[in-house]
Order: sequence, then structure tokens, then C-alpha cells
Amino acid sequence: MPFFEPLEKLDPKNVDLERARKSLREELEAIDFYQERIDATQDASLKKLLE
Repeated sequence: MPFFEPLEKLDPKNVDLERARKSLREELEAIDFYQERIDATQDASLKKLLE
């Protein structure tokens, strides 16, 4: 999520925490993408590779 307050006014620990949360959200989104690819492929060898 974007920061609504100027970064210089925020506690650096909170800025880092938000960075960590953003990374976690990105990883969860990637899991969804992989699952869609696994579900969509008809190629058994590709499915095995992605799993």
C-alpha cells in the first residue's frame, strides 16, 4: 500500500514493516498465479514442474 504520510515523518521500523507486508502480499499473489497455471495446463510434464 502507498504511504499517505511523508516518509520522513514515519518511524523507520513501521516503514520496514510495511515493506515486509508488501513483500508477503506479492508472494501470496505469486502463489495464486502458479495455481492458475497448474490448473490451466493440459501438459502433464509442465503441471508436474509447476507443482
